[in-house]
Formats: sequence, structure tokens, C-alpha cells
Amino acid sequence: MKVSTDINAIKTLLGAMTVDFSAIRTSYDANLKTLADADRTGEPIWDAFKAHFGDSSTFITEYFYLANTGTAAGFKHLESRKEMSEKTLVDMLVMHGVISLLYRGQAGSDKALW
Repeated sequence: MKVSTDINAIKTLLGAMTVDFSAIRTSYDANLKTLADADRTGEPIWDAFKAHFGDSSTFITEYFYLANTGTAAGFKHLESRKEMSEKTLVDMLVMHGVISLLYRGQAGSDKALW
């Protein structure tokens, strides 16, 4: 539930009339970065995404930072920054967390998950 609450707090900041990207990054770093940067090497889906994003185990955070700073191509428009920040959290961060739990559970590497 905490992850949902933390993501919702950032979504609220993204919906403000004036978006405070510094506050968004502070919230991300304090509440979600550890989950995003968890190394899931050996899990097939994680490994595929990691390879696609330059073999970096911190690809979720790196992508989120691109949207947050707004300095890279494709991330300079305010609405693009907001959309990609939200999509990174809601889709990529949560998806990898859930797939990781499912993989570890079925692989028997974490019997407590079942």
C-alpha cells in the first residue's frame, strides 16, 4: 500500500498548476528509488529490460530522471515530462515489482511469497 500512496503523492504534484519537479524528485528519491533500483539480475523480464536500456540495473531511475529534468530530447515539453514521469512510476516501477514477486514465487526462491 505504501508504494501506491507514494506514487499517488507524486501524481498529485504532477497535477498541480505549477509543477515542482524538484519536490517530485525529492519524493521519488526518498520513497521509491530503492524499489526502482533493486537489482533483479537473473529474472528473465528484468534482464531483457536491463539489456534494452544499456545494461544498467538503475534504468527505471535513469528514465525517471530524464523526464524529471526535462533536458533530454523527447522530455522538454511540460506535458511530456509529466506523462513520462507518471508512466514510469505507474507502469514500469510497479510492473517490475509485481513480475519480480511472481517470478521469485514460482521459481521457489522465495517460498513466503506463496
